[in-house]
Amino acid sequence: MDEKLKTVFPILFNGGTANLKLVDDSKPLESGVLVEVQPPGKKLSHMALLSGGEKALVAMALIFAIYLIKPSPFLLLDEVDAPLDEATSTGSMIC
Repeated sequence: MDEKLKTVFPILFNGGTANLKLVDDSKPLESGVLVEVQPPGKKLSHMALLSGGEKALVAMALIFAIYLIKPSPFLLLDEVDAPLDEATSTGSMIC
């Protein structure tokens, strides 16, 4: 999974690096996973320190990395950009 993420991440971010680390190496089946990313021109950080758009792109990179390991017959991405929506949005559209 880590190798596929390292392949997909630079494509979506036009550079940068990403990797996955287990929180507790002694219990690999019970451990959480830490996603460490370094978008181009920024310091190494984890998901909590990224902007909404960067989080959405990292999530897409993870989904595509999983898809490269275990393809499915279809892939549906709906509301991928939801973190970018304005918090004060009323839900109405002006055409």
